[in-house]
Amino acid sequence: MTGHRFNPEKADLLIDPKREKLISPSQMAEILDIQPHDTIADLGAGNGFFALPFKVRENCFAFTLLIKSFLDPSIKLK
Repeated sequence: MTGHRFNPEKADLLIDPKREKLISPSQMAEILDIQPHDTIADLGAGNGFFALPFKVRENCFAFTLLIKSFLDPSIKLK
């Protein structure tokens, strides 16, 4: 890991629709060659932007880990 920590003041970026246009979970699954029933780990999962769609779309077992809970309760998790 790089040691970079996400700035909680920018938490709205986690649910910005533009994020999916930049790189969608489907594109990332293809890049990573995620196959059905793979096990994945998403460290620093935030709102689950990648891990949860991988679980649903690719039928994977997903481990997610929030390094530090900082999300405002108004931010909806996927």
